[in-house]
Amino acid sequence: MKISREASTKLYQARAKLRSKVEDCYWFFSCVNVTMLSAESVFWPVFIVATFAAVVGSQAVISATFSMISQCCALNCFPRVKIVHTSSKIYGQIYIPEVNWMLMCLCLAVTIGLRDTNMMGHAYGINISAIKIIGNYHLSLCIHLC
Repeated sequence: MKISREASTKLYQARAKLRSKVEDCYWFFSCVNVTMLSAESVFWPVFIVATFAAVVGSQAVISATFSMISQCCALNCFPRVKIVHTSSKIYGQIYIPEVNWMLMCLCLAVTIGLRDTNMMGHAYGINISAIKIIGNYHLSLCIHLC
């Protein structure tokens, strides 16, 4: 543990030193001097990658939500909802129409309510912080009780 902590500390120190020496460096491009590239030349590749990342992320959220609701229904911890099995060959491929509509309405409410990507970033940061606090609370509660 001590070796990995020292190695990560040295890595952060080296990156900070490199970043302070190279003034024209963008952190996104791993501290490579990219002054020759204009924002217009990288806009479309970054836009395409960001779009694919958003699609993959949204599919992961939808699949995780469907799975959690299905498990909660099996444990009688959630009201009964209509669960549609979309494949007869692959087990676990499910679709829950009510949850899908609820996710869409919540997504629209957040998008319309915040109206600014900066505000969405702040909300995301608060959400991550809350998840970490709640997770640590539950972990400490489990450790204390067990």
